[in-house]
Amino acid sequence: MLTTFTVNFWSDTNENELLNSQQVEEHENAVQPNDPDSVCYKFIGWDGNFSDVQSNLDIHATYELYTYILSIDSESGMSNGTIVAEDPYAFNESGMIINIPCGTTISVTAVPENGYKLDKWYQNGIELNTTATTIDILLDESTVSEGNIYVYATFVEDSQTGVESQVRPASSISIQKMLRNGMLFIERNGRIYNAQGQLAQP
Repeated sequence: MLTTFTVNFWSDTNENELLNSQQVEEHENAVQPNDPDSVCYKFIGWDGNFSDVQSNLDIHATYELYTYILSIDSESGMSNGTIVAEDPYAFNESGMIINIPCGTTISVTAVPENGYKLDKWYQNGIELNTTATTIDILLDESTVSEGNIYVYATFVEDSQTGVESQVRPASSISIQKMLRNGMLFIERNGRIYNAQGQLAQP
């Protein structure tokens, strides 16, 4: 009499979804199902051996979280202003925020130099339909191209100058612009950034 065992393939270690269940004869191999899809996670394999089956088995899919990079587009030639990111994020000296977990939303603010105002936002070279000073950028499979998002802003001369601070009431983000030794700096919620959006003072 043949002995058979049940081999279950689950979507994850929490066994939220049964992908496949097989009756496998003793010492035979189970057949793995198609690789499962998961938003924000890359399938990397199964957590158990299902060859030479000698008992009932529960096999689970394992994943690796996608991470992304948000960059100020260095090829845009952005001038007359800068971009800063909302805490706890900050662009590094290369104008990048790296290792951002998939599904994260980061708020970035355009800070014009004195005498200028925000004109347009661009994401991966495409103009965004907004004139808001601060925008939210979602990093996931629907928005990211080849692991990166590139963002920049354009600025135009402002005929109504004299306003030295900007406030985003929804999140109480305050921004102050200042000159030190002839160089523009931006103070944002207690942190100092240079004109390239890099953190100059923690």
